[in-house]
Amino acid sequence: MARASMKDLVGKAAPLAGPAATTAAAPTEAKPAPAVRAAGADEARINFAIDRELRRRFKEWAAHNDTTIKDELTRHIEELLG
Repeated sequence: MARASMKDLVGKAAPLAGPAATTAAAPTEAKPAPAVRAAGADEARINFAIDRELRRRFKEWAAHNDTTIKDELTRHIEELLG
């Protein structure tokens, strides 16, 4: 029995069965990171977790009242501080 070398086997592999055999793998391209708006010189970020359902209800309320969560929280903080 003759021995096959890697040189003999290259390009002679049996094709794969199924969808992977019919579609060539697309080259992977690095996706750019999502744009994140940086806070301005006079802005600071506040970040905290709340219950998902509470956030959903608040967002729904804000949309119904033609405002945003950010605007309402900012207004409330300003109201508290006078």
